[in-house]
Amino acid sequence: MQEANSTAVSKKTYLYSIGILVVLIAAMFFWKIFAVRSVEKKSEHLITSRTEELLRLTAIPFAWTMRKEMQKEDYDQINAYLNSFIQEPHIKMVLVVKTDGTIAAATNKKLEGRQFSSFYPGELLSSDDIRISRDKDATILLVCPVMGLNARLGTTVIVYEPEKIAL
Repeated sequence: MQEANSTAVSKKTYLYSIGILVVLIAAMFFWKIFAVRSVEKKSEHLITSRTEELLRLTAIPFAWTMRKEMQKEDYDQINAYLNSFIQEPHIKMVLVVKTDGTIAAATNKKLEGRQFSSFYPGELLSSDDIRISRDKDATILLVCPVMGLNARLGTTVIVYEPEKIAL
């Protein structure tokens, strides 16, 4: 009888040990999933903020170049700059918008002469600061005013489609 009790206790101990081991493995598994998701979110946020920062830094000298050409009303040269700029990876479209909201130059020639507000929110053109917004597809819309000495000359708009990164 002693042996039967000893065997039963040994089986119970063995089963409890297996159960605890399974629970620990499951807990570790879910903890790792949580940790990986946390790192993915932080990485995505860091990549997004760096991309926006670099786009902002790119927009400033680009607006200076547009200012020089808009003051001379040299839209042939502006179009040459736009065509060169659109060659860069992930740049999907570049627009130069006059103060009245008319698209003066665009990499998509079908948009020239049309109102900016018929494609994008018109209030984007009212800010005197560089603005960055995102649409539902995560496409970045960078809006940068082109300022003359006394007045606003227009606005440059860069449509940037970030690379999809699978972590």
